[in-house]
Amino acid sequence: MNRIFAMLAVLSLALFSAQVQAQSDAPFEFINYELDNGLEVILVPDSSAPTVAVNIWYDVGSADDPEGRSGFAHLFEHMMFEDSARLSAGERDLLIEGAGGFLNAYVTIERTVYFETLPANQLPLALWLEADRMGSLGLSQENLNNQRAIVIEEYQFRVANQPNAAALQTLLFESYDYAPYNRWTIGNVDDLNNATLDDVRDFHANYYKPNNATLTVVGDIDVEQTRALIEQYFGPIPRQDDPPPLPEYVPSPRTAPEIRDFEDPLARVPVLALAHTLPERSHPDYAAAILLSDVLSGGASSRFAQNIVDSGLANTAIAGTSGNRGPGLFYMYFIPREGVELETIEDAYRAELNRIMDEGIPADELEKVINQIQVSRVTGLETAFSLAEAVQSANFYFGDPSAVFTEIDRLSDVTEADIQNVIETYLQPETRFEVRVVPVEGDPEPVPAAVVDDAEDPEDSLVATHIQEQQTPPEPLPINGFELPAFTETTLDNGMEVVVIERDELPIVSAGLYLPGGDAAVPDGLTGLGDLTASLLNRGTEARTAQEIALEIEQIGGSLGADSARDWLEMSVLTLSEDVDTGFDLLGDIALNPAFTEAEIELERNSAITSLQGGTLTDPFSLAARAFNRVLYPEHPYGNQTTVETLQAITRDDITDYYAAQLNPANAVLVIAGDIDAETAITLAEDTFGALEPLDETFAYPPVPVHEAGVQVYIVDRPGPQTRFIVGNLSADARDPNVYNLRVMNEILGGGGLSSRLARNVREEKGYAYTVGSGFRFSVDDGVFFATAASDNEVAPLAIEETIREIEIMRTEEVPADELETIKQGLIGSEALQIESLGSFVGSAASLKLNGLPLDRIGNTSQRYALVDAATVQEVAQQYITPENFVIIAVGDASVIEEPLSAFGPVTILDEE
Repeated sequence: MNRIFAMLAVLSLALFSAQVQAQSDAPFEFINYELDNGLEVILVPDSSAPTVAVNIWYDVGSADDPEGRSGFAHLFEHMMFEDSARLSAGERDLLIEGAGGFLNAYVTIERTVYFETLPANQLPLALWLEADRMGSLGLSQENLNNQRAIVIEEYQFRVANQPNAAALQTLLFESYDYAPYNRWTIGNVDDLNNATLDDVRDFHANYYKPNNATLTVVGDIDVEQTRALIEQYFGPIPRQDDPPPLPEYVPSPRTAPEIRDFEDPLARVPVLALAHTLPERSHPDYAAAILLSDVLSGGASSRFAQNIVDSGLANTAIAGTSGNRGPGLFYMYFIPREGVELETIEDAYRAELNRIMDEGIPADELEKVINQIQVSRVTGLETAFSLAEAVQSANFYFGDPSAVFTEIDRLSDVTEADIQNVIETYLQPETRFEVRVVPVEGDPEPVPAAVVDDAEDPEDSLVATHIQEQQTPPEPLPINGFELPAFTETTLDNGMEVVVIERDELPIVSAGLYLPGGDAAVPDGLTGLGDLTASLLNRGTEARTAQEIALEIEQIGGSLGADSARDWLEMSVLTLSEDVDTGFDLLGDIALNPAFTEAEIELERNSAITSLQGGTLTDPFSLAARAFNRVLYPEHPYGNQTTVETLQAITRDDITDYYAAQLNPANAVLVIAGDIDAETAITLAEDTFGALEPLDETFAYPPVPVHEAGVQVYIVDRPGPQTRFIVGNLSADARDPNVYNLRVMNEILGGGGLSSRLARNVREEKGYAYTVGSGFRFSVDDGVFFATAASDNEVAPLAIEETIREIEIMRTEEVPADELETIKQGLIGSEALQIESLGSFVGSAASLKLNGLPLDRIGNTSQRYALVDAATVQEVAQQYITPENFVIIAVGDASVIEEPLSAFGPVTILDEE
């Protein structure tokens, strides 16, 4: 533990002050100051990537919703993307995405957050846009009607059409003993329908002001230049009256448990969840609660993992904390295995708490969880956005931005007595708020439709405290020079390709071993074999048990895992750079010596069955994707779908034979990235995998059948208020020479976030959907084009119609020159955002190598995008998107959608399986 403390002690030198620090050995400089109007500013220069994050937190959340207006802060967050004094609705999306960045916002109980991440030279644009948002808001009844409809679609998407969602919303909000926190952030539909323009005007006046906000800028910035820009754009916005305070919190602990039972027609498995009230996040007991939650469920060696999951009682067992400036929560969530009663789960988790009370916690167990937290904090500093969020959080909850590092000290000071005190004081059975989900037959409760208020707009529809003098977006700054990290490629004698990416900004190393095959290599009748095999790889080797593997990697704060994808199996490890030898020892052991014991097979099989029943077969998008693949790939591994029957059919011999056929160094790829030099990395690769013998035959992907059956419509009949649909066709593979042309085309159509044509039409203009978009899946030997959205059942056919109409326009009309240029520049600029994290480097390098493509595509796409013209965009849309052969999948209530969907083509009704 001391070695990690030593490393973080260096980080903690980066204390915040009003001036730039003098310490030359600190990894970051931090500047914290306040404008005359009360806006707090935090600057964090970081030149590890040519990016910048602009992040502004307003001190307002659902706790501040007006009486009878639950969800209003969330609705207002949407409204703040509409008109302003200088911008029309949707224009800020076009500007940021056209500059190569992304933007979004979110609301919690206590805060509203807006953020942009973009190339560093575009900093003036982000600051200008956020100052415009703070200083003015355009109001119209049309905008309010439109955003209300989108928020209600979001409510249906996240709550009404998802199993367990209403129960968990109830737990996470109504369990507090503080009335302002009891309001659901997403809101109540009736309350949303009652919102008026006057409500919006008043809310803006109360909360959206410089003296109620903190602006953080993180990334490749010049400090004095950034200070000047902030003063230029935000300085003229006047200070206003302080916002109305929340009522004082007076703790009132429960003296008897409160239990809510939910009969959920969308659920397939029961769920047990409970919460206890904690003190505020800055309270010393909260730090002890964090460690307790990790002792219980922090990783595969945790107590819940060992004694509840591995023992066969539950498929999922999670403990966690939710911290606020007011009361917090300690929560637990369980999905029992089939046949296990909820009361048995209650007894099991209570037994773990009692054991801690009776026996305490061994020092090495506390050391393990602290190491895990510390390493996760280090890896959380990789991107400008994640660092900005961490700094904001420290400032918001502790009143001290330096707590982004010094909170570690609070955790290291926690003792087993402190943890026992948390159990004794806060987690007694009588203080719990509990929800139980029971699957039932029937239809969900209907959701009221969004109200369209036809009241006339007021003459003055602009709310403004300040209108910027600069009327047009500012010019970007000069581009700073940036060099990609060094790439080294080599091939071991056994044929394994090794890629090393040297990047030393943080003391971590990430590595991934990729074996071609994956789902494509699974025999008929055994679908799910790839996922089951991957789940078993770190569940025991010839020398180590599953628990020994988990304990060894988690003791050093690292992570080790395996996954099965469509075209390959992957094993990965992440550690501190000083622990890389241990990481590779474990990676090599699980790859080369898996035990595949019968006991672990049964545990993982049961877990897979429960996950299938409680997750995949209840999620609308998963159901749509299963049907989509099934129709596109008849009699092909890609089209086969995992069922309870296929999982039950898998034997140990199937697993060992399947894995043996994949473990072939002759076509494997190993990518190592991070704080390690190429010579050391290649030596590790050779020592770990050099003795692995190549197989006589390498895996060959089976050919994909041509799909030309005309338009086919399939409805997966599922009760619920929404329809999730996918439309699409087979298309280009990863090696197709038109891949970059297709990316430009798709960015215009539906891949470009809220600025894309589908988002502007289906979401923003029509209000038919909360989520909508399009994309290409470029695989090794085939690819798919798809467009998807989730819409209310009544308007789903209209949403599909508009989606196809936008596709036809793309195929038949040339893209206007200004729209094309904006999208191209956005894609060129976004390249900077793809090289912030080790994970992005590892994944990109592996994908290129496995698809037989050169690594120079990383960070070197500007010329490819620059060459795309309007005629090419139209040509590739015509060639690779074929509406005459569309497969249309709709997951929704067939009694409502069957007749209108028949207008698109012959309809086949499927059940949820």
